[in-house]
Amino acid sequence: MKKIMSINLKQLFSFSLISFCVISGTIDAQAGMLTTPGNVKEIKRLSIPVDSGKLKTVPLVKAGNSEGKPASPVINPADHRWLAYKGESLQSLIVRWAGYVGYQVVWDAPYDYPIKASFELTGNFPGVIKQLFDEFGDAERPMKIDIYNQQKLIHVGSL
Repeated sequence: MKKIMSINLKQLFSFSLISFCVISGTIDAQAGMLTTPGNVKEIKRLSIPVDSGKLKTVPLVKAGNSEGKPASPVINPADHRWLAYKGESLQSLIVRWAGYVGYQVVWDAPYDYPIKASFELTGNFPGVIKQLFDEFGDAERPMKIDIYNQQKLIHVGSL
């Protein structure tokens, strides 16, 4: 079994090496590459130029149904999953999530809170942010959050 796995790994490595060489513009076969399982064959050094000028651009086709109407989205944007990880700060969490949807964060609060346990929230970005800050509303030093959807901006300040 170990020998079979070893041969398969060698074949995979050889295939990856050849693929890399084809992409970079030449095929460079080295001696000692595997040709068939259990059969090592010496290959003479060979370089073959690849003409990338013959590649064609293929136009994209929009997805649709049989009636030619555009397909409806499979995932509802309101159902996004937002993950928070134990050990990160509230500020870094908000900045990370905001980056996923193109928002900027202005953090004017002079303090931050650590995330003490990993968790997941589901929903659209503004709704999840409001829900998250509602959870911190009973904190020693609560924060105020303003979400400006048109400007894609979140402002966090102290109360």
